[in-house]
Amino acid sequence: MATYTSSMWTYVDWMAVFCGGLCILLWYVYLGKLDDFKQAAMDVAIKRPIVDDDGTLPSDSVLKEYDEAVTFLNGETGAFADYLQWFRFFLSGYNLMLMTRFFKAFESQPQLAIIKHSVMECLPDLFHFGIVFITLLTAFAAASVYLFGHRLAEFSTAGLAMERCLLILFGVLDYDKLTGEHPNTSIFWLLTFITLMNLVMLNMCLAIIMDVYGGQKAAAAASESIFEQLWGLRQKRVDVSSQKILNAVEPLEVELINKDILMEAIPEMRLKQAREIIDIMERIEVNSDNQGLTWTDSTKLVSAIKRSVARIAQQVDQVTKSQQVTKSTQERLMERLARGIGAPVHVLHPNADARLRKVETRLTTLEEILNESMNYSVYKGKLLRDRFQAIEEQLRNNRRNRN
Repeated sequence: MATYTSSMWTYVDWMAVFCGGLCILLWYVYLGKLDDFKQAAMDVAIKRPIVDDDGTLPSDSVLKEYDEAVTFLNGETGAFADYLQWFRFFLSGYNLMLMTRFFKAFESQPQLAIIKHSVMECLPDLFHFGIVFITLLTAFAAASVYLFGHRLAEFSTAGLAMERCLLILFGVLDYDKLTGEHPNTSIFWLLTFITLMNLVMLNMCLAIIMDVYGGQKAAAAASESIFEQLWGLRQKRVDVSSQKILNAVEPLEVELINKDILMEAIPEMRLKQAREIIDIMERIEVNSDNQGLTWTDSTKLVSAIKRSVARIAQQVDQVTKSQQVTKSTQERLMERLARGIGAPVHVLHPNADARLRKVETRLTTLEEILNESMNYSVYKGKLLRDRFQAIEEQLRNNRRNRN
C-alpha cells in the first residue's frame, strides 16, 4: 500500500479518471448551452418584425420583444463562446495529461524508458538553467524595448519583446527592419543576443540533457529492444516461464551457471532457450562491467585521480630531495675526511647507495600499486553500485508482489 501511494503514476491515473468524468460532465453542460443558444436564435427568428403589405409598421411592443430577443441572443452567444474557449483549453490539457500515461507503459521497455529517465534525472539542472535563461532573456528583451520599441510595434512592450526574442532564437528575424535606424547598435545587440542565448545557453541545455542521456543509454545497452520483446512474446508460448526458471535457479549452490546446469535443473527447457538465457546474462554482465560514466562523473573521477597522483608525486619528490641532501652530505664528509679536516666521522655502509636505489625502486613500485588500487577501487565501486541497484529493484518487486 505504501508503494502504491508513494508512486507518482498513482496520482496520474486517478487524475486521468477524475478529469475523464469531468470531461463527460462538461460535455453535458455544453449540450445544454448549445440548446439554449439554438432556442435564443429561434426566438429571434420567430419574433422578427414583419412589415405588412400595406406598409403598416409593427407595433412598439413587437419591436421591444424583438430587441429583447436580440439582446438575449447576443448574451447567450458571448457566454457560449467563452465556455467553448475554456472547454477547448480543458480538452487540450486533458490530452496532454493522457500523453504522460504513455510513459508509465514505457517503463516496461528499458529502451523506451531512456527518454523518461533522462528527463526526470536532469530536471533539477534544467530548473537552475531555466532561472539563468529567463534572467538573460528578460535583460535582452528590456534592452530591445529601449532600442527598437519607439519604431517597431513588435518591441513596443515587454511582453511583445519577450515573444520576439524567443522567435529570434528559433530563426524568425527581419534583419533589414531591425537595423533600419541605427545599424551599429542593432548589430551589437543582435550579435550579443545570438552569441549568449543561442550559441551558449541553448547548447548548454543540450549538454545537460546529453550528459544524463549518455549514462541512461549505457545502462540500458544490454536490455532487449522492443522488436526482441515482441518476438519473445511469440516464443513464450512454448518456453519455460521466467518465474519457474527463477524458482529452479535460486536453490542452486554454484557460482557459475551454464546451459548444461540450467537444463539439468529444468528438464523441460529446450536447448535454444537455455542458450538464449545464458547469452543474455553474459551480455548484461559485460555491459555492467563496461558501463560508461556520464561526463560529469568522468570529470569528477579524473579530478580525484589527478589530486591523488599529485599528492603521491609530492611525497616522492620529498623523499628524492631527502636522498639528494643525504648523498651530498655524505660526499662532503668523505672529502673532509680525506683531507684530514675535522673530527672523525661515521662513514655510511659501502652498500648505502645501492640500498637507496632499492628504496627508489620500491617507491616507484608503490606508486604503481597505488594507481592500480585506485583503478580497482573505482571498478569495485561501480560493481557495488550495480549490486545495490539490483538489491533495491528486487526489494521493490517483492514489496509490489506483497501489495
